Amino acid sequence: MRQETPPFPRNRRPRVLLADDHTMLLDACRRLLEPRCEIVGTAGDGRAILDLAFRTGPDVIVLDISMPRLNGMDACAQLRQKVPESRPPQLPVLTNYFA
Repeated sequence: MRQETPPFPRNRRPRVLLADDHTMLLDACRRLLEPRCEIVGTAGDGRAILDLAFRTGPDVIVLDISMPRLNGMDACAQLRQKVPESRPPQLPVLTNYFA
């Protein structure tokens, strides 16, 4: 049976970028992920996440669907077009919260 390569080297934590315009939810995600992940940045809108993604080169991006300036769906599409194939995020995650 073929063994699959783990998505991240065992000797380092995944590098995660978080984006949400609700600061309470952003802080909760950070606290939840920090024990196992390296949080490389946070953003409150879609335009800021694009800039951070290019500067930090995260393994995983957690995006809110509904954000100001650029929604998460459009930000994800732009990331897929612009991020070099040599270092794409493993998994863009989209979230949606209704109050």
